[in-house]
Amino acid sequence: MTGGRRPAVLSVALLATGLVVLAAGRFIRFDDTSGFGSSDRIFELGILAVVPAVAAVIVASANIQARVWLGAALMGLAALLVLLGVALPGFRFVWTDSQVELRLLEAVLALTAAVLLATGLQPARRRSAAAALGTDQPAGRWIVRGASYAVGAFALMIVTFFVVVLVYDAEYCGAGGETECLASLAGMLWAMGSLLVSGVVIAVTELVLWRRRNRRARG
Repeated sequence: MTGGRRPAVLSVALLATGLVVLAAGRFIRFDDTSGFGSSDRIFELGILAVVPAVAAVIVASANIQARVWLGAALMGLAALLVLLGVALPGFRFVWTDSQVELRLLEAVLALTAAVLLATGLQPARRRSAAAALGTDQPAGRWIVRGASYAVGAFALMIVTFFVVVLVYDAEYCGAGGETECLASLAGMLWAMGSLLVSGVVIAVTELVLWRRRNRRARG
């Protein structure tokens, strides 16, 4: 096995190990229709499953081929989770008490995969070396930027949601507050609004980068 392939295989094997441990902890079910997962989950195994998953990303981060392999595996896993959720009514992944956690897991897997694939397909190179090889790209590392934008927008959306929920709950849903608390709805609306903010920031950033590239091209 070549030196470049060894970390790639190791990273995928670590990911598979994490999935096996997660399944052993009964966090993954195919016959649950309650929407709340299994009540006999083994949380120690759930925590333990995180270790090989994080180790897989660490191993892959140091090798271009490993980033591509692990990124493809994570993207495939995210797609498989979506497919299982649609095709099997009894499929559940519940970490604590909500099926929403499956949606978050899918998003985290897809975004992590996007970053790994982007940095694997467009690895960082010194500008002088890239120019000498004829691989200097006019638009820069646009795949990496796209993945970074997606991660940033998702992080802002999640933070916005939880901050608004906490504030709304404290102001309107505490003792003596509204009979029907709408904190989650308010959080979702503000989270959607944060996507508009992210879109504006991304557009401005790309415009600035485009103008800089044009100035460099004109010399």
